[in-house]
Amino acid sequence: MGLFKHENVIKGENFEKFVEDVLFPEPEYDLVYKTRDFAANKDRFAKDTTRKPDFMFESSVTKQPFYVEAKFRSNMARHGDLNVFDLNQFNRFMQIQENEGIPVYVAIGLGGDSANPDTVGILPLSAFVNESINSEKFQDFEVRKGPVPNDLFKPSPKKEEERNAVPLKFTIKKNHRIVAALSLISLVALILFFTSPFKSFSESKMKERITDYYAMYENGNFNQMLGFIAPVVDRWFDNYNEPLAKIQKATLEYREKYPNAQVNINWDTFKWEKDNEGNIRTEYEVLYKLKAKGAKNFRPYHLKVHSVWNSDMQIISMYEENLK
Repeated sequence: MGLFKHENVIKGENFEKFVEDVLFPEPEYDLVYKTRDFAANKDRFAKDTTRKPDFMFESSVTKQPFYVEAKFRSNMARHGDLNVFDLNQFNRFMQIQENEGIPVYVAIGLGGDSANPDTVGILPLSAFVNESINSEKFQDFEVRKGPVPNDLFKPSPKKEEERNAVPLKFTIKKNHRIVAALSLISLVALILFFTSPFKSFSESKMKERITDYYAMYENGNFNQMLGFIAPVVDRWFDNYNEPLAKIQKATLEYREKYPNAQVNINWDTFKWEKDNEGNIRTEYEVLYKLKAKGAKNFRPYHLKVHSVWNSDMQIISMYEENLK
């Protein structure tokens, strides 16, 4: 390109500057990292130069680190979808999020000037089931132009518990009543273990449970399907500590947009194990087909599903990973 940069490159750099200076400014956010393709900033140090998302910030309030990939688009496509990634980039970001345990978000600027877009959205990576996002979904994540609220970036409940935990050995020394209480809890846990459905748990039973869950979703039997989900779910895709009522509302809204669904499970990929807390962790690949309201054809997605089931055979965690 020599002395003259391509128009798209200039737009991208302008929007990256908008993301850093307007959406995630100091002192609300600390800049931990930014890609080598973005001009060095003397005031904010960026230390990593791998093919990761454009930025890593840390909230000065919640202390939660997170990645941000900046994407500017002049407009939506005719069919209402916004193409955001290429397939390799999408899969790479999914792998980074899973391996590092650090959430990835996409800052999308839509329309107008790339240095000051008409519309801005902050989307978690889990909002994408493939490289694109539709206009209705994008609207769910629109934010005002200005510093993004810190409470959007909270540590997961498990990390928060670890950070605030009091060492058990010191508590026990100070209060012997707690020892008695813990003994009672241990006794109850043993009783529950030996009366739990998992005492006679088998792979075939787990497969049957998963098959029934998807059958109810396909047939629209949502009231029965909700019986497969715990009252509060540790993780529901990109949301944490999610109550059943919110899951029900989101499921009904999603099914309204996509009234037809087909799920084909590849049982050859099925894996399961019991964790230290007595829960069952599963993973398996599915071919998930969706047809939007008014559409003629189904749209296929190849996904890997990760789920955790408690001793009542209810889901306490579920999320998906998009595969090629």
